[in-house]
Amino acid sequence: MPIVPHTTRCLVCRGLLDFKLFAEAKRGKAEIETSHSNPRLHRPDNVGFAHRACNIAQGNKTLDEFYDWIKEILRATSRCD
Repeated sequence: MPIVPHTTRCLVCRGLLDFKLFAEAKRGKAEIETSHSNPRLHRPDNVGFAHRACNIAQGNKTLDEFYDWIKEILRATSRCD
């Protein structure tokens, strides 16, 4: 499968990943990282790329757990208004 600029999306937020971020990556300072849909499973079909901030935010949660967690935060903050 060819790599096509402006089509690769973050595994977590689904936003487009800028290929320049790959080229600018320095050891320990990458803005794009490999990420796992389920951090507890290490298989090729479970890996993608993500923004560093998104990958950190997901932490050890699966994507479904992470999205549920975010929804609950949004619900809780909407009740505070």
